Order: sequence, then structure tokens, then C-alpha cells
Amino acid sequence: HAQSWSPWQVTLGGSGQLDQSVEFVRTSPEPFYMQILKNCELDDATGAVQIVTRYSLNGEDVLRYQSDQNHWFSVHPVARSLAEHWNRTRETFAGLTPQRCKFLIEESREFITGKTAQPKVRVIPVPAALDQPHRLICHVTDFYPRNIEVTLERGEQLSSGIRPNGDSTFQIQVSIKLGQERAGPTEHVCVVRHSSL
Repeated sequence: HAQSWSPWQVTLGGSGQLDQSVEFVRTSPEPFYMQILKNCELDDATGAVQIVTRYSLNGEDVLRYQSDQNHWFSVHPVARSLAEHWNRTRETFAGLTPQRCKFLIEESREFITGKTAQPKVRVIPVPAALDQPHRLICHVTDFYPRNIEVTLERGEQLSSGIRPNGDSTFQIQVSIKLGQERAGPTEHVCVVRHSSL
């Protein structure tokens, strides 16, 4: 769980590419996932297209740009100053147009309605830190549809709950405490049951 980030530097290079440097100040050695997503949203009733750019940390939005309002919104307090800066400098990170979004939505509509995506699974050992015991994490991501069963066999499980990735797929993290370093069972199995498997 990140407490804050510092510094966050974003520049647009000569080629228009987004270069970023994110340095996190964390209280735990657990892995974190930063995502930058650009979405096209179509209102079926009106035909209006909105382009939304979202910055997410561990599946939770922290910054959001909405093209219909031409404004950056801070969804998390640590991103407030960055949103204010980008609104002052009118940063938009162009690339998608409403016409291109509408085309992409129409082209992918059939795929989206029948979509499934197989989960990607990683098992990550987390060393003991301060008052936290040694743990084992089973991180499952990029699956669709949402319904999934993930278990780490042996030990008492803690679950992050299913979280959206922001690209229509989902992620979940399940962990168990291992107690003292080198203590506990020597073999653990992460079992994933999903309709795409």
C-alpha cells in the first residue's frame, strides 16, 4: 500500500512519447502495479464519445482526464498537485480523437460481447518487514469475465478482493502468512479456477 509518491515527472519528448519516472515511498515490500489507460466511452443513447485517460495504482484510480470537460481530476489526495499542474499547463496527451474512438468501438463491439481472457498468475514471496510476517502472495491478473476462484492451499488466506484493471479485465491478490522466516510448510500451491481455463 503506497503512502505517497515523490517525485512524479512527466515530459513530452520530441517524438511525442510520454516519458515518466515514478518513485514510490512505500511502507511494505509488497509489489505494486501502476497503469496508464486511455479509454473510449460511447453513450449509445446520444452517440457522444468521451476519451478518458486514467492513472491507476493497484487497480485504484488516482488521476483521471475527461475530454468532454478538458480537465484532469485528482481521484486520490496524493495526486492533487499533479492534476492542478496539468490543468494549469493544459496537458492533454493527444492521440485519440472522438472519430477514431467511435471507429474502434464499432470494430470491437462483437469481440467485447463474447470476450474471455485467461488469467496470468504470479506467486511472490514477501520477506518479513517491521511488524509484518513473511508472506506468500498469489497475484492473478488480466482475466475476464470477473468471476474467479483463487486459493493458496495451506495457511489462513487474506484476499484483496477482485479489482478492475481499467481495461475491462480484473485482478485479485491472495496471500498467506508464513510466520517466522523459513518456518511453516515448504510447499504451497496457488489454485485458479476460471471459465477461460
